[in-house]
Amino acid sequence: MNGRINEKDIIEGKILFKRHLIEETENEIRELREKLFAWKIKEAIENSKVIDIVKAESQEKKSWK
Repeated sequence: MNGRINEKDIIEGKILFKRHLIEETENEIRELREKLFAWKIKEAIENSKVIDIVKAESQEKKSWK
């Protein structure tokens, strides 16, 4: 090599950079999916607690009749 950056080196550098960006993006997507999944589980648990409370209140009202 004569000390100059040739077109091949530029292309290889761009490819490496793009691969790095893709890897970072995939990691971010994975993290966001994990957060969303955790949030959905939390919401489902909270909703089931509300349903349980409503059921218990309904049963209590029935027992008073």
